[in-house]
Amino acid sequence: MSKRTYLITLISVFTAVGIALNLLSSAMPRIDTFGRISLVYTFCFLAGALLGPWIGGGVAMLADFLPAVIFPEGPWMPLITLSNGVMAMFAGLFFKYLKTDKISIKLICTALCSFVVCSLGLTAVGEALLYNMGMSAYYPTTTLLMNAGLDVFRATLVRRVSVQWFWLLVNTVIVWLVLKSPAFTRFVVKKIKSSTSENKQ
Repeated sequence: MSKRTYLITLISVFTAVGIALNLLSSAMPRIDTFGRISLVYTFCFLAGALLGPWIGGGVAMLADFLPAVIFPEGPWMPLITLSNGVMAMFAGLFFKYLKTDKISIKLICTALCSFVVCSLGLTAVGEALLYNMGMSAYYPTTTLLMNAGLDVFRATLVRRVSVQWFWLLVNTVIVWLVLKSPAFTRFVVKKIKSSTSENKQ
């Protein structure tokens, strides 16, 4: 298998895994206080870190878009799809350009930017819009906060601040463990780097 073919295969596999994780997240049970179990951060961070900011961002958006239109739970929200792509782009940019070999520092930078720009920005706006589009049953905590006097966006923001830090932390640790795995580094990361280098030539 040529290096170019390997990269194309990996992109296809990543997209399929992302679709599966999105569907799995939709079926996951909710945990009191912390909401629904989600591995979206893990997928987006790995896609960006391993495939680069642009390919990884495209794969992350595609993996969110396809389940939303093929197995819809409600209206498709472009802002949430964009949010996934931006998270992968952050990971790709930090892993490619940040002048350090420490995976932990790159992940911390990725997580912080993703939390502020994506979780509390793009996704929060998207969920507030979905709430107003008839999806309020999916966001009971938002309804409780609105009953306490907050508007829909601030209620969404408060809910996400109180919950997403936990899932972000869990997902960031998972990504760190994956990227630090010797077997994963040996069989995946090195081949991706060599494939990317070949494509640039």
